[in-house]
Amino acid sequence: MRYYFFLVFVLVVIIGCEHSSPKSTEEDLQKVIVLDGAMPVDATPVLFGNFSLQMHLNGTIHAAQKANLHFATSGAIQYVGIRSGDKVEKGQLLATLENARQKNQMALAKEAFNAARTELHSILLGYSSGLGYDTTNIEPELLSNLKTQAGYNTAVLQVEQAFLSLEATTLFAPFAGRIAGLSAQAFDHISAGEVFCSLINEESFTVKFFIIETEIGRLKKATRVRVKPIINENVWLEADLSEIDFSIDKQGLMQVTANIRKQNANDVIRLVDGMNASVIVEELIPNQIIIPKQALVVRNNRNVVFTAENGRAKWNYVKIAHQNSSHIAILEGLAKNDSIVITGNLNLAHDARIKVVNKE
Repeated sequence: MRYYFFLVFVLVVIIGCEHSSPKSTEEDLQKVIVLDGAMPVDATPVLFGNFSLQMHLNGTIHAAQKANLHFATSGAIQYVGIRSGDKVEKGQLLATLENARQKNQMALAKEAFNAARTELHSILLGYSSGLGYDTTNIEPELLSNLKTQAGYNTAVLQVEQAFLSLEATTLFAPFAGRIAGLSAQAFDHISAGEVFCSLINEESFTVKFFIIETEIGRLKKATRVRVKPIINENVWLEADLSEIDFSIDKQGLMQVTANIRKQNANDVIRLVDGMNASVIVEELIPNQIIIPKQALVVRNNRNVVFTAENGRAKWNYVKIAHQNSSHIAILEGLAKNDSIVITGNLNLAHDARIKVVNKE
């Protein structure tokens, strides 16, 4: 009688699958057949190797080189040659201040220098043999005194000072990068030291994150840091630990910095200073038996993994050594060559008949 009902059930399934795709029909038939006394399951061999012990953290991406640019003097802005978001080259002129006064000081300093030089030449004529003012035969100390007497040294310093004052009215890019935070415009007044704009080098970036002080030992052993920018959850970037700030804040946290490696040409994504990111710090534990998390079930408050052995499900109590977001390292209870059940294990009993339907 049991066999009769089973055949009827198979026919009903076949009729119901006539409007399905050939692939889904084949899969359904396979599952129906193995239901006759055997539970269909998926199984896979355990893994043996390095286990990735992970710390999941939140971080912020920063440009490795960033500068707040400012004028060295106060004044009214005369010219602005950039906008926020512009890319600039090293040495490019960014902006200038009104500099009529500085130019006038430069002209006066040059006039004073020319007058002092003429006076020095007149004095030197009295110490030179023949025509001209050859200084090769004059003692260095005497020559220095003669320059002071003529006002030559003071004139040189005045020219240098005038040049520095004029130079302070111009702002150049100290390195190549992208302009950010620019709000000033022509005719605005700006004070000395007041930030005019920021310049960000987009060639290299770091990620900064915090860990609790009790985890510092694990961090020293970390062999890998991965960074996932919030804007693209499908991309993980590799990074290298570069700096640990051993000062602990009031929350018991320590700041850590990692240098993000340069991306491959095919995987380049736009990183922006201040961008939020997910960070995984990994410590590789060698010689571990590793299983997917879905292979573990809890029975009577104990961890259980079913192994597939000759068409039977075998119940194995296990002890967990480590775990991360996707896998578990087993301390005891499994062997290297075991094949473990990863689906259909929630309702299995010890020694139950099973049929492995996936290809391991």
